Amino acid sequence: MLTKKYQPKYPSEIFGQEQAIKELKMAIMAKRPVLLYGPSGCGKTASIYALANELNYEIVEFNASDYRGVEQIETTVSSAYKQQSLFHKGKIVLVDEVDAISGTKDRGGLVALSDLLENKSNSLVLIANDIWKEQLVKIRKKCALVEFSKLGYATITALLKEICAKEKIEYDEKTLRELAVLTGGDARAAINDLEAIRIGNKLQHVDTGQREREESIINSLNLILRTRNASVALTALKNVDIDYEECLQWLDENLPFIYRHKDDLLNAYRILAKIDILTRRIKKQQNYHLMVYQEVLLTAGVALAKKERCNIVFNYKKPSRIFKYFITKAKRARLNETLQEIATACHMSLRKARQELPFVSKVLEKTY
Repeated sequence: MLTKKYQPKYPSEIFGQEQAIKELKMAIMAKRPVLLYGPSGCGKTASIYALANELNYEIVEFNASDYRGVEQIETTVSSAYKQQSLFHKGKIVLVDEVDAISGTKDRGGLVALSDLLENKSNSLVLIANDIWKEQLVKIRKKCALVEFSKLGYATITALLKEICAKEKIEYDEKTLRELAVLTGGDARAAINDLEAIRIGNKLQHVDTGQREREESIINSLNLILRTRNASVALTALKNVDIDYEECLQWLDENLPFIYRHKDDLLNAYRILAKIDILTRRIKKQQNYHLMVYQEVLLTAGVALAKKERCNIVFNYKKPSRIFKYFITKAKRARLNETLQEIATACHMSLRKARQELPFVSKVLEKTY
């Protein structure tokens, strides 16, 4: 993937965050705990790895959502932080998604992490999207706060141009600018979108409507998965262009990351199972008046499946089925382009070219 291939190796390769990287480097070298914050895709994690490479530091990464209790923090994060590097060099311990720890239900995880900040064995870097939550007060006071700003569309456009030049991709500046604007300051999303619209060494037209549609779907998911107010949840699908089956796929993909308590998740999936049964019944019996119950279950039903309002920060994932379809769509487009070239060169129809493709492949294998 292009995001992995062009992951910055040095701080100088990161766009638009010069001051933040300077402050981060000073704190790391002084072994002062750092709390990084800023929007998704602005270069927070990439900057830490780039600095570790430049300073020749070892880096150990943890995700706070996986290590939430006091025992887990002490046996994993604390242990790694207090141990010296096995390679006799500097060491950075990186803890991502600190704001995912609730503080009240995670059995003292935040307290253990706050106590750890008193020790200066190695460099400790914490990352959060929202550092202004009440449970992070103690951690904020003990850390150097470094803000990574949202990237402007001009900065992202410059980054996409550089990647296109290295990959020898033909582009027009308008297309790259549209990509940059649509991703809303998220460089990682922009690179992923660039790869998605790339066919060979050319770029397809940017589907602006699809991006806007996904944003409206995410707003709907927020209303369903975060609130516990039935009347609010019922409005989630009023102004979004999505059918109930696709909404079901989005919920199925993202529920395990939002509903962390076993009973909440079990209740939610029971609701989804009922929706699936109801959908099949509607199709089989043509009872379309039952669709109103689909919407109630999808919105208020799933929202009320949890015991309390959810405040977890999470970047929603596209349903894997939709993603697979998107990938195969790009492959089919490349195949059709190849078939068209064969059909033109051999003076045959596209259908005939498709039938003859296995034989052409064999001939090319023997030739080259």
